[in-house]
Amino acid sequence: MGDARHTASDVTKAKRILGYAPQVTLKDGLDQEWHWVKSLYS
Repeated sequence: MGDARHTASDVTKAKRILGYAPQVTLKDGLDQEWHWVKSLYS
């Protein structure tokens, strides 16, 4: 149980059906998440 060791995603269907268009890069999103989590425990 727990997190999957290997995952792969394909957002093609989400783009086509929902118009999904990420506005934040992975690096920026992770950086924002890190700062948010840090703020919870500061």
